[in-house]
Amino acid sequence: MEATAALTRECTVYEEIEVIMEQLHDFVSTIQRPRLLDESWTARMHEASLEIETRIEELRIAFAEKREAWSDTLDEIADTLSNYAKELSEGSNSNRLQSLYRSLEENYEDLFQYLKGLQKDFAEWKPTSMQHLKPVNYKRNLFHVFNGCLAIVTYEFILGHFWSLVAVLTMLAIAVSLEVSRRFSDRWNDFLVNKVFGGISRPFERHKVNGSTYYLIGLAAILLLFPAHAIEAGVLVLTFADPAASVLGKLFGKKKLYRDKSWLGSGVFFGVATLAIFIFVGIVRPDLAWFSALGIAACVGLAGMLTELFTVHLDDNFTVPVVCAAVASVLLV
Repeated sequence: MEATAALTRECTVYEEIEVIMEQLHDFVSTIQRPRLLDESWTARMHEASLEIETRIEELRIAFAEKREAWSDTLDEIADTLSNYAKELSEGSNSNRLQSLYRSLEENYEDLFQYLKGLQKDFAEWKPTSMQHLKPVNYKRNLFHVFNGCLAIVTYEFILGHFWSLVAVLTMLAIAVSLEVSRRFSDRWNDFLVNKVFGGISRPFERHKVNGSTYYLIGLAAILLLFPAHAIEAGVLVLTFADPAASVLGKLFGKKKLYRDKSWLGSGVFFGVATLAIFIFVGIVRPDLAWFSALGIAACVGLAGMLTELFTVHLDDNFTVPVVCAAVASVLLV
């Protein structure tokens, strides 16, 4: 009986933390772009920060005897929330608020990483609502588009297939060496995440393989497996559809379709991907009737949209170009 009670109590702790994490995710996502001139927004964020802080304090009191690795991080989050609320009420210095926002981002992902690791050792707890933070990042989106365009131009007009593969494999080897080396040094990891890739990295990439590495793996895979036009089609979809869906979906996509993906974001992905492939097919296959080109484009766009929508455990920088290139290789024969 005592063992059962202890297990139930432990589940209660983690379930309460999961609720806090869900509230914190929504809060941090909302304060990325503070609307300091909007008094109603300021009031809501002030109330929300104090509400989450209070919930953390209640958890601390209820389970005061149970101090674990997550406890210190929760303490830091509570202190940051208190300072955020204080800043909103006393003057709303935008630089200070951004600094507090970044601190909450980092602490959230640190706690997320720890809690996910508990699943391996504590099977009774099944977190369902926790999600990584994916803030709007225009620098990352522009970098995404630039790299995709550069890859296509370089492949088509400069390097060709063989030397493009050599270049991608070389960059992939460098990326993998960085991924491995930063696991052995927190200081090196912080330098890479904050200084080298700070403008384009996502908060959770401090703990996980970053999207650029997955992108290089995807490029290597399609270069090895598919013909030229299929390769270019796969890169085109990722280059234009993914950033467009990311920005518009996060800014305006209120109604969710699956997990954190919205109906609007998925619709934008499909529309942009279809348009990009339709134009591309018109250029590389001028012999095809427009309705045939549109059918091919719609099939590739739909495949990319569904892949992006349901990619959970991998990264869509890898899955989207591979799936789209595979579909294009069948249709563009």
